[in-house]
Amino acid sequence: MTKKPIEPAGQGEPTSPNTAGRPPGPIRRALRENNVRVGLIIFSLIVLVAIFAPMIAPYDPQERLRTADGELARLLPPQRDYWMGTTNFGRDILSQLIVGTRRTLTVGAIAAFMAVFIGTNVGLIAGFRGGRIDNLLMRTTDAAYALPFLPFAIVLVGIVGRTDLILIAVIGLLFWRTTARVIRSQVLTTKERTFVKAAIAGGASPRRVLYAHIAPNVVALALVYGMLLIAEAVMAEASLSFLGFAPPDSLSWGTIMFDAFTSQRMRQAWWWPMFPGLALMVFMYSVYSVGQGVQRALRHMDTPNIGPSTRRVRRALKRSVSVPVAGDPPDALVAVENLAVTYQPRTPEEQPVPAVKDISFRLDAGQMLGIVGESGSGKTTAVRALLRLLPPTAEVSGGMWFEGRDLYRIGDSELRALRWEHLAFVPQSAMNSLNPVQRVENQIIEAIRVHRDVTRAQAKEMCATALQQVGINPARGRLYPHQYSGGMRQRALIAMAKVLEPTLLVADEPTTGLDVVVQDQIMADLERVREELGTAIIIVSHDLALVSETCSSLIVMRDGDVVEAGPTDRVVSDPRDPYTRMLLSSSHGAPAATHGSTGA
Repeated sequence: MTKKPIEPAGQGEPTSPNTAGRPPGPIRRALRENNVRVGLIIFSLIVLVAIFAPMIAPYDPQERLRTADGELARLLPPQRDYWMGTTNFGRDILSQLIVGTRRTLTVGAIAAFMAVFIGTNVGLIAGFRGGRIDNLLMRTTDAAYALPFLPFAIVLVGIVGRTDLILIAVIGLLFWRTTARVIRSQVLTTKERTFVKAAIAGGASPRRVLYAHIAPNVVALALVYGMLLIAEAVMAEASLSFLGFAPPDSLSWGTIMFDAFTSQRMRQAWWWPMFPGLALMVFMYSVYSVGQGVQRALRHMDTPNIGPSTRRVRRALKRSVSVPVAGDPPDALVAVENLAVTYQPRTPEEQPVPAVKDISFRLDAGQMLGIVGESGSGKTTAVRALLRLLPPTAEVSGGMWFEGRDLYRIGDSELRALRWEHLAFVPQSAMNSLNPVQRVENQIIEAIRVHRDVTRAQAKEMCATALQQVGINPARGRLYPHQYSGGMRQRALIAMAKVLEPTLLVADEPTTGLDVVVQDQIMADLERVREELGTAIIIVSHDLALVSETCSSLIVMRDGDVVEAGPTDRVVSDPRDPYTRMLLSSSHGAPAATHGSTGA
């Protein structure tokens, strides 16, 4: 193949964050709603009142005020000197309301943070781990739902005592339940995204995958529910304080209403309970307006294509171990013998689906193998089986070896050590394969530091070199994936895959959705990796003519079967199966393969 120069400009130019077509973020979308803007202004003012309460309160909230005649200012209605009136003890209600705002919001915010922290971690772990852990955590959540808030809080406060810490603990320990369920549902979807699969293929530990790749993509939802929980926690604090469970001599909106109720002057002094009640209503309105506005914005945002959910099957499906051939492991770098994959049914009504029926090939260092077929032919399932990236419903049989290791007999820790440094993977759909909330260079640096004992500065230098080699200006590594063009995203994935100089690179549909010029550039990048590093490469594609220009061997698949396999020259010049001839006729351009024979 004649190499085409890689042009870092033109098609590789990043799109500006402000270019037409980029949808607004959830905050900008939410702020378009009038009620969200009003709610945000009110919420901000209330928070400022809480922060500067002692400075803006007109009187000491505990001071017994007197009129000009020297009499105690008892139960005075709202007037010029006392805007919200006074209490039975001559105290200014406005000053009490302002100072009480601090305690009300502090208790509510801390309790809400506690509830969100517990709920988010329970949801993350349950959704990510699945199985028995998921079942245990969800049954615990159900049990927490069964606890009635007020009776439980009254009993606990009555036993332990009336302190702010107890109030916070009671509210926090009972309000995490909804957050846990919502976050779990989001994790079940997010963990099937391609960039999460790519992180697993890169050898990242489960904890790293959970907290570095999944958690940042659900944190916005957790913050929205945290905002709504602040309102619920403030209402809970006011309810408990109104019932007399606040610490003695504490001041909050709830205690002001409690004092009004116990004074038995509520009808005579209507203003006493009314103003803290109005403050509570206004605060609830502001929080729910902002929280629900952002929630609607998140719900209506355009989301990337997500693969089908692979929820844990109720009964564990036992995978078949690889069937070893007689004698020693094959000498080839990669050897696959009689690989078959069947997806087991999720429900009794469904039937098993054979995705790959029987495929065998061998690949040595520096060789390129193309696996070609239409959508649903089983080509992606075959390479994912080789990389052990199939869902738990997949039953795998056959033998698969890499560098003499049986890939289905080694442990998870050994497999993680092999991935990315020896076994690199370029998933299909570049936009979904890069974490949308991390800068591109940070994702490459992470892959380096997972496998190499280097400093961040050294990893950043390696990242810059890898980006430069695929025609991307290293300075653009600080951009986010949505600021890259399609070709740049694909090159970034190739840079990430080659940065550790792997011995095998698997590229799944690396040119899908790109124009012809960029397709040729991507193939040139892969060819350069093979020549410079001696890396064996497997390319999965539906374009037979394109892969025939670079691959020395071809496998053509249809409906899980291998319909044709052999050296590229022979398959292209003398196709023996009608399906192969159909693929050749439907591919763009005329194939021009001149490669030598390498058995597949």
